[in-house]
Amino acid sequence: MPVLLMLLACEDKATYRVKVKLDNLPAQEIYAVFESDDAKLVDTIAFDGNKEFTVTEMESGYNTLTLYFQNKRHWITLYLEPFRKLYVTGDAQYPELAQVKGTKINESLSAFHRSVSDLIKEQTDLFDMSDMYRAQGSSNSISTPRLDNIRLELCKHAETYIKKHPDDQASVVLIKNFFSNADKPEQIDELLDGLSPKVSDFYLYKRMKTFCEKAKRMMIGAEAPDFDVKNIYGQHYNINSFTGRYLALTFIARWEDNCQTEELMLNKIIRSHTKDSLEVLLVSLDENPQEVRNYIKNDSIAWNIVTDSAGQAIHLFDLYNVKTVPYCFLINTTGEILLKTENGLELQQMLDNLVEKQ
Repeated sequence: MPVLLMLLACEDKATYRVKVKLDNLPAQEIYAVFESDDAKLVDTIAFDGNKEFTVTEMESGYNTLTLYFQNKRHWITLYLEPFRKLYVTGDAQYPELAQVKGTKINESLSAFHRSVSDLIKEQTDLFDMSDMYRAQGSSNSISTPRLDNIRLELCKHAETYIKKHPDDQASVVLIKNFFSNADKPEQIDELLDGLSPKVSDFYLYKRMKTFCEKAKRMMIGAEAPDFDVKNIYGQHYNINSFTGRYLALTFIARWEDNCQTEELMLNKIIRSHTKDSLEVLLVSLDENPQEVRNYIKNDSIAWNIVTDSAGQAIHLFDLYNVKTVPYCFLINTTGEILLKTENGLELQQMLDNLVEKQ
């Protein structure tokens, strides 16, 4: 069989097949990430700039395909069904507005995004402007109040859609995309409980229910989940290791991006409080403890860091339901959660008030 015919035959037998045509997409590497609840497959596509490309996968069992482009700054997530071909069209500058045909859930999501296209375009333009300012080292900033207002308007539109379409799996996706706030699990529960039993077998519905259960365990005042980890120097810690002291359990990405500690003002906080009153335990996604020891060997602060060797950081991220970094849990002297924050000033003010009262 000629090579071309062989390739076409293989493509026709693929479990998943997605044709993509995006305007304003220059030649670049595109990452195709297939995911299920317990597996991930990453493929790299050398896109030549000819507008169209096709993604295929022979293995089954995947729920989503996410296409990352523009140096992973933009992406499109597609919901998969075996042997159902998907067709994606749109503008690479506005990936959230890409139109997807081939399955009901993708078509429903596309219709919702069309209905709020003006808001999505404005939000994307503001984010892109912010990225440009950062790249240029400019002190200019985008309008945070306007972004907050856009987000609020989008949430209102999403909630209206969800309540009008209780039988639609797309409603579950919108709950995930717009209401996955770990500080408000009751809102997620209310929206999920308003859906039809027809969607209760949808994998994402089950995942969101699990998310809510974890979030409830992580509410302010709850007992912090116990753990057993080893830091980069081989010292073991669990939640009782910090009894009698406040603990700032802080989650970061990789240590080479150590501005994350500055964002949370940890450098200043550590210098303002003794180890008798406060311990900071950093949970980093770095995999090599030796590399991290090399990074911090000349640092004036003796950082206490747990890396992802043996998967312990990933376990803590999951245990504490952490979805963004940097993020900090302030735990009191008896092991209860006092504060969850991304704001260093908020963390510093609470610690100053607590220590002052002692």
